[in-house]
Amino acid sequence: MKRITGRLATKNQKWYAVLNLYDTDGVRKQRWVSLDLEDKRGTKTEANHRLAEVLAQYNVGDLYLQENMTHAERERNRIANMLVENYLLEWLEQHKPNISSSTYLNYKRMINGRMTAFFKPMKSR
Repeated sequence: MKRITGRLATKNQKWYAVLNLYDTDGVRKQRWVSLDLEDKRGTKTEANHRLAEVLAQYNVGDLYLQENMTHAERERNRIANMLVENYLLEWLEQHKPNISSSTYLNYKRMINGRMTAFFKPMKSR
């Protein structure tokens, strides 16, 4: 994901941080965040400090506004950050009702044995 950037803007005599957020496809979306400051003389320096704080909060954890993401985007991000072995175990648990118990046990044995041994040194995601 691209780094989140921003700028100051005034609207209705108040300071706002205008953030440039990027979704999983790299498409930019703007988000206006109130800085709770009136646009008066001498408040721009304080507004710049608050903008830096807001940007730091978003960039440290690479936070993206969850309410702006679709369920598919959230799921894609979650899966992209998973280790292969965790993904396989989650997949197996989701498909457990549809397969026989012996198939489930054999798949689990393969995941915990050969597949984990293969992917663990790489820490593949």
